[in-house]
Amino acid sequence: MLNVIKHLIFLDVKNHKPEDLISQGSILGVEVSISRKSYSTQLVVMEDENGNQNSAPPQNGGFLIPNIFTLTIPKVDGGNELSGKGIGASVGVAQYGKDLIKLKQILSTLYESSKFKPSLVEPGGFYEKYWYERLLQVSGSGIINVLTHHLYNLGQYIIYSFQYLTLSAYLVPRVIYFVHLLEKYYCLSFLISVSKLISLSDSDEHLERKILDPERLSRVESIFSNLSETIKIYGPWSSAWVGEAGGAYNSGGNHVSNRFLNNFWYLDQLGIASCYSTKVYSRQTLIGGNYGLLNTTTFAPNPDYYSAVLWHRLMGKKILAVSSDVHIKDFYIQLENVSKS
Repeated sequence: MLNVIKHLIFLDVKNHKPEDLISQGSILGVEVSISRKSYSTQLVVMEDENGNQNSAPPQNGGFLIPNIFTLTIPKVDGGNELSGKGIGASVGVAQYGKDLIKLKQILSTLYESSKFKPSLVEPGGFYEKYWYERLLQVSGSGIINVLTHHLYNLGQYIIYSFQYLTLSAYLVPRVIYFVHLLEKYYCLSFLISVSKLISLSDSDEHLERKILDPERLSRVESIFSNLSETIKIYGPWSSAWVGEAGGAYNSGGNHVSNRFLNNFWYLDQLGIASCYSTKVYSRQTLIGGNYGLLNTTTFAPNPDYYSAVLWHRLMGKKILAVSSDVHIKDFYIQLENVSKS
């Protein structure tokens, strides 16, 4: 569906409460364009307390038929973290490149008569130098408009413990499955049940230290540098985006990722990204987990939200190289609205 959806129709939500949006939804319809044909859904109407359908006035939180607008989809991507070694699954680079060529042909056909053509944004995974270079080589010139990569340079936050052994969230279900197989086929009994054996650590005690460690934060610069070099040599027609970044993965850490302290890695990474011509930086996430920009219950902004707003309003596109003899982590100076004089 993503390949053919042209517009989404949204409700003007300024008169709605957060709980209304969760229970009723905010998307009113979808417009789809395929080969000179157009299809669209009908607007949904609300039901009052008695089950009668109506269009309630704005003050009652109704669906506002006059207040709809369309949003053109600017990009198309597919899959999530299937590049390189992948997360749970992966696709070989040769097959991936061939599939992108085919997808580009489909997009060209769908938007043949349109002045607007969406960008192909790929691969949306963790940067691996050889894999990314080969992807650009296999797919060829002009296929990938944007080369995206994901970043979680603070590592994993949630930790599972098996008494004397600590495992990542990725390995836990596999260990549980293996234990169940032993019980089922070999009739082995364990003194401690699996549920008691596994404990979920509430926090990574080192996360705060990682955020405030200049050397730790600077390590990510090599990824930006290498990706920039990859594009320069193998794909000068494409640009670099950070498709997903949230500091610590597995939803971040409560009382850390949603607090002022989290701004240190976030603003630092925005500065590093800008130094390597990163065109777009997509933060994980707007709403969800502890690293969301908005509180998941009240929708109130977390501290990182204000950093994102200030960055957007104050930072420009011209970057100056600065240095200092004082032992300070980093300076980032970008010019906005600078007079030619």
